[in-house]
Amino acid sequence: MSFRRPAWLELLLIGFVAIASAGCGDDATAPNDSPRLTILDPESTLVAPRNSQITFSATATDTEDGDLSEDIIWVSDLAGELGTGGDIAVVLEPGVHNVTARVTDSQGETVTATTSLEVSQVEANGFTPEINALVPDSLIAAMEDLGMPIARGPDPPALEAAFLVSPFVLTASSVPGDSPGFRFPDYYVEYSRLDPDSLTLDIDWVNGPSRAEGIGGLIVGEDGRFSIFSTSTATLAGAVATILEVHTGTIGIDGLEDFHTAVFMLDNQGNPGGVFIPEATGRVGRDDDAFSPEIDGIPAAASTSISAGASARRVPALLSCDPRKLRSELARVE
Repeated sequence: MSFRRPAWLELLLIGFVAIASAGCGDDATAPNDSPRLTILDPESTLVAPRNSQITFSATATDTEDGDLSEDIIWVSDLAGELGTGGDIAVVLEPGVHNVTARVTDSQGETVTATTSLEVSQVEANGFTPEINALVPDSLIAAMEDLGMPIARGPDPPALEAAFLVSPFVLTASSVPGDSPGFRFPDYYVEYSRLDPDSLTLDIDWVNGPSRAEGIGGLIVGEDGRFSIFSTSTATLAGAVATILEVHTGTIGIDGLEDFHTAVFMLDNQGNPGGVFIPEATGRVGRDDDAFSPEIDGIPAAASTSISAGASARRVPALLSCDPRKLRSELARVE
């Protein structure tokens, strides 16, 4: 005699075995929650000054592993890996950085978050590191005290042209005995080889019997305004000096507006013959009609007198101890 189990009992036994296998088998896995990653700083609108410390901050949590913030890895598309942790501080080179935060939990689940920021070409005071190394704050203050406008910023205008500064007039001076209002010979200046990445350019100028060619300048500015800083070695009547020259203006239609130039004596090497202005003094001149038209290069006639033996006078008229004497020399050379 055979016995057959009822269908309901067969189903009950099958269900029991299935439940037992699910609870005890080696293939059983619980679902894994992905980590939760949130970038707190910096905001994507940040523009950081050059050479400044930038703080990156984020949190990462995981249901199974808990706090994973110290495992966050930060990577810049320009600079590579920046560090690991919930908070890191780094100095980045100029440019737009896309920075990715990445974290992985114990189950191998990886999540990422991204932020972008720009590092400016200028430092917090609006100057490049090269200008800050060249010109101390005290000298900037001395120029501004004389009414010299100084532009700052990472976006100067595309300045590659020649201009005529006339009438070129002394407006202020820290040189003893000077009288503002004195008119210097016309000033021709040409800017070339502007590099927007390094914020450098070349400067040529002619001023009476004096000239300079290929002087390297450092430029900053924004909104059409600019300031250019350069140092050079000047010679006059056999004497040699190191000078700082600064040009400031605003690019306009067919020329420059409100052009100023300042010349300060850095080192006159004892000033033999007394031909230079004293050290740590300077003069500010400007285009007195506030407009310097663009011209087609420095005309040959402007430098004719220079090639005739006046190369020893490679100094702006603003630096001569007696600019009236320099102008009389110009008259004799011409």
